[in-house]
Amino acid sequence: MIVRFWTWHAGLTRRERLLVMLAGALTSLVVLVYGIVLPLGAAYDDAVLRRDTAVERSGRIEAGLAALDDGARGRAQVGDIAAAIAASAASRDLPVQAAPAGPGGAVTVSVQGAGASNIIAWIEVLAGQGVPPDSLTITSANGGGASAAATFGGAAP
Repeated sequence: MIVRFWTWHAGLTRRERLLVMLAGALTSLVVLVYGIVLPLGAAYDDAVLRRDTAVERSGRIEAGLAALDDGARGRAQVGDIAAAIAASAASRDLPVQAAPAGPGGAVTVSVQGAGASNIIAWIEVLAGQGVPPDSLTITSANGGGASAAATFGGAAP
């Protein structure tokens, strides 16, 4: 096949050979740009975007962890914890029963007959106020409700 090409090429005039070479060069240039350069550029741009997204996500995670760590360090005193729990539960109409402060100043509370989503939302609000639970157990009850037992204000991690 190569021999046939060179035989055909030899039969062309000088001007035709020049035009064939120019067409080959333009074709090579188009293949180079659209087949190699642009796909590599798009892949590079995607990689940079993925890296930037990962760095941003990492920063948000680190900021969240730092906020959690600061919240754990800045825990309220036992009296303040009990008051915050009582006020927060009253504002959400949750039937909370608090036990006296236990060892290490921990306050144990129980919630009976509330929805699991209400209990979780209440715990999240408390955690946002700097009173995260040290332990939390939620069990489903008959009739679609739930009960929970939580301990607050134990030894800080």
